[in-house]
Amino acid sequence: MKITVLTTACHRPEAWTLCEGYIKAQTRQPDQWLVLDDDDPATVCTLKQQYHYWPEFRGRGSLTRKVTRAVNENLITGDALVFIENDDAYNPTYLENVEKWLQQADIVGEGDSVYYNVQHRKWFSHKNHQHASLCSTALRRSVFPLLLKAANTDDPYIDWRLWNMVNHPLKKKVWMPQDHLPNGRLCVGMKGMPGKLGYGTGHTVEWMKGCTPDPQLVKLTQMMGKDAEAYRPFYLNHSQEIMDTKKYLSPTDQGHGDKWEKWLGHLIGKPAIGLEIGTFRGESAEVMLTRVFTHPDSFYICIDPFTGSPEHALNKIDCSKCESDTRDRLSKFGKKVIIHKDESRVAIKEYMGRRDLDFVYVDGAHDSMNTLRDGVMAFEGLKVGGIMIFDDLTWKGMPDPIDCTEMAIRAFMQCYAKQIQVIGADSQLGLRKIA
Repeated sequence: MKITVLTTACHRPEAWTLCEGYIKAQTRQPDQWLVLDDDDPATVCTLKQQYHYWPEFRGRGSLTRKVTRAVNENLITGDALVFIENDDAYNPTYLENVEKWLQQADIVGEGDSVYYNVQHRKWFSHKNHQHASLCSTALRRSVFPLLLKAANTDDPYIDWRLWNMVNHPLKKKVWMPQDHLPNGRLCVGMKGMPGKLGYGTGHTVEWMKGCTPDPQLVKLTQMMGKDAEAYRPFYLNHSQEIMDTKKYLSPTDQGHGDKWEKWLGHLIGKPAIGLEIGTFRGESAEVMLTRVFTHPDSFYICIDPFTGSPEHALNKIDCSKCESDTRDRLSKFGKKVIIHKDESRVAIKEYMGRRDLDFVYVDGAHDSMNTLRDGVMAFEGLKVGGIMIFDDLTWKGMPDPIDCTEMAIRAFMQCYAKQIQVIGADSQLGLRKIA
């Protein structure tokens, strides 16, 4: 079997040096290494890779368009294709194991994906058993037609679409780390490396809230052995320092406060009305009332049933004290805050006809149906010129991708394209109502 490794590159020189080292150390060398780049400055290859520079493919659809062109122009010469991402870490036996796996199935990969942010030394396991992340996915040439189909969109999350398209259970196989390395992994999704920010989860401070700290690199060393030391220089060690220096109110304030103040700066010190869908424990409302809705005549409406959502049930998050925590946290704001205890689909109806809301924050039940409904209903109450922020643009916490919030947010953007202007996007999406 001939193996082609495919890497879509961007400007991450430190990560790229490590990536070349991981491939150079493989016990089974690739027969071809395709590097598809669109960034500036161009990636410098030193291992005689087949390098293609396609700056015309920059933007959100960069990944899918480059993969499509590579397949359509027959640039892939191998019998199998292995995706190697330029900022991720690979065990020296990765390709050797992948070749064995491909003898048993047409699409293979390592499950229980671990993402590790090197800037903050925190990690998270996705617990995925039915598919693999793109960084640890490999496929035979027979799957190329489905790969083209999965890439027929600007949406970069090609991995779950491709795995879902392979319907026959005997044609796909996910190997768990314990099946081959009792104490480690073949692939670790590294986040937070210097250079261009990735599009997936794990790169932002906001994502860090549910992660496990690893300040001494114990977990990373367990997974990667001595290779973990290569990531020691990238530790910012700034989270607590920032909290102390700037006196952030909470992790939510640290993750979003400065951005929110920028997006909503025109409301500071002026009478304004804000509506928040999904309050949880009141951290976001506290930030908004402290930083933005500062005028004595401003007020802020919090909508939450305080019963939890499917996300909380799925992750076994105790919501029994959310209401009391919220009321205690926000009591200092007195009559400037209104806590509306009800389901959003009921509560928002009271505000739809007002059309005087200066701001709406959509962060309720983390599923596509509720997110879309909350956005559509609340948009009716938002004044022209008002700002709406959707949380969880890149969140992937639901088992079925169609249930994730991004599906709803992208649909909202398409349907309301003539009525909105994007003011910013990262793990959240900021919009201005223009009509």
